[in-house]
Amino acid sequence: MGVHWSPLTALLMVAWGAATWFQTPAQQVRLINAAPEDTAVVIGLNAAALYGGIALGTALGGLLLSLSAALALRACAGLAMLCVVYLKATRRYG
Repeated sequence: MGVHWSPLTALLMVAWGAATWFQTPAQQVRLINAAPEDTAVVIGLNAAALYGGIALGTALGGLLLSLSAALALRACAGLAMLCVVYLKATRRYG
């Protein structure tokens, strides 16, 4: 009997997509509350950073996948760990 990964993969992709879309409004509200007099600027900069990250991630992913899928997975894991370290180092309490 073979394992069928399609349903699990589909479920994980839906969860990933939902998590991505759900965080954007919360992030925008936080930015607006942080700088209410510059709402248009902070939302514009946020959108530019998101699109820049998407472009860089796509370019890096395409480059790494053309070399090796294992290398791409290791690079993603390394970047995720760097993000965790950064978030812990910059977290504000209170």
